[in-house]
Amino acid sequence: MRRILADKYKNPRKSVKSASSAVYQKKGIAIMTVTIALAGKGGTGKTTIASMFVKYLVENSQGRVLAIDADPSANLNLALGLALEQTIGDIREEMLAQVNPLNGSINGSPGMNKYDYLDYQIEYALVEGARVDLLAMGGPEGPGC
Repeated sequence: MRRILADKYKNPRKSVKSASSAVYQKKGIAIMTVTIALAGKGGTGKTTIASMFVKYLVENSQGRVLAIDADPSANLNLALGLALEQTIGDIREEMLAQVNPLNGSINGSPGMNKYDYLDYQIEYALVEGARVDLLAMGGPEGPGC
């Protein structure tokens, strides 16, 4: 997953790189990427605040915004008006159901190893909007949750 997102958002003019932020040079202007995380108890408005942050950043910044919804209920797409077809939790459940117990390969995907299959599925799960992309983690319900 990291490789897909890094390749998608990589900028060859990157001048400084760190774990949480990076400075890019674009037309002589320094553009900084920032990681923002919201956490708290359920029902406190995290999704609402996150959608307001994303909308503000889209309207008032020059770059693109990558929003990652780590809430098991995955409702950020509704607040942003984006259609969500698949979550990382869905991909996990599908892969667990398709793994061949004899050799660990993915049934129904001949010629594709697990890592390529996972990269493909995550790329498919990424919802692209106007200057905002969304990746929803979701979460399995039931046993093992």
